[in-house]
Amino acid sequence: MYRTKIQCLRLQLIPVPLRLSSGLVAILMIFGLTMTHANAAEQPIDNLAEHRAQWQAVTDQVMGGVSVMELQVQNDGEASFYRMTGSVSTANNGGFIQFRTRTAVADPSLDAIKVKVRGNGERYYVHLRTKGLMFPWSYYAADFVATSEWQTIVLPFSQFAKSSRFMSKRLDPNAIQTLGIVAYGRDHEAALDVASVAFVRTNVVAARPEK
Repeated sequence: MYRTKIQCLRLQLIPVPLRLSSGLVAILMIFGLTMTHANAAEQPIDNLAEHRAQWQAVTDQVMGGVSVMELQVQNDGEASFYRMTGSVSTANNGGFIQFRTRTAVADPSLDAIKVKVRGNGERYYVHLRTKGLMFPWSYYAADFVATSEWQTIVLPFSQFAKSSRFMSKRLDPNAIQTLGIVAYGRDHEAALDVASVAFVRTNVVAARPEK
């Protein structure tokens, strides 16, 4: 048998400065933002207030089309909103204008997109691109009609349809990488105001409808 002699030691704790690399700080910030949105009924993407996204305006001119657009931030005295205006033309195999941003769903229980919009009575679209989609014409889309009065529209992920037969039939929300607000597919004048965009849980939206 071995006999172990146990001694009680007095330890003096000396404070040591903690230095974090910029990469670790970024990881901790992303983790914190993710935990903030986790299990929430709504994950704001942009409301032109405390939540702002980095939007990029894109037209079919990137592929030889002739559609034109303008994207501005406007204010009607009560709140700010984005205004997308322009002319959509199918000439030269074109036919779209859009503004889009990078985003991701932080909580798997969120199952829809909510947009607050008004417009000129035309049909518009939300396009979602996911990981693994290589071609610019590959996306999942859902449409809505923007009336002249502000309205809140909820688009469940289950309603998003694929644009190509080579894509998975169902949208995987956990793979979403970009979201676009789009005027598309026919010759027309676009005039769309967008006050907010968010991922939401549909059962909560149904229980507490927004005016």
